[in-house]
Amino acid sequence: PPPPADSESAEVYLTLTELLQEIQETVQEAQNSEQGVQQVTALKTQMQAAVAAAAQQEEEQEVEASTTNAFGSAAAAAVSATAVQPTTMMVRKKKRKPAPPPAKEEDAKQPALKKPAPTE
Repeated sequence: PPPPADSESAEVYLTLTELLQEIQETVQEAQNSEQGVQQVTALKTQMQAAVAAAAQQEEEQEVEASTTNAFGSAAAAAVSATAVQPTTMMVRKKKRKPAPPPAKEEDAKQPALKKPAPTE
């Protein structure tokens, strides 16, 4: 509608029109924000479902693998036995230090003195 003819009414009309436009913009922004939140919520729900499905599938594969190893055919057991070989440990003996030659004949005949055991 066209603005009123007198100047006071025209000013009020313009002020109210601007206020109405600002309110409409605010409502539009709120609607856009709400749509964005709804999209993010839907995406989050999809991601949670995908993660849950992947975890369940991984768990099922682990169960199938353990069932195959425990109750599977001999070929499957042979494959798993060759795929994972235990590590072997090597034990080395320490080299002994040669005993020092006795200085005197008397020392050679007497037994060596033992060190006393440490007390706690």
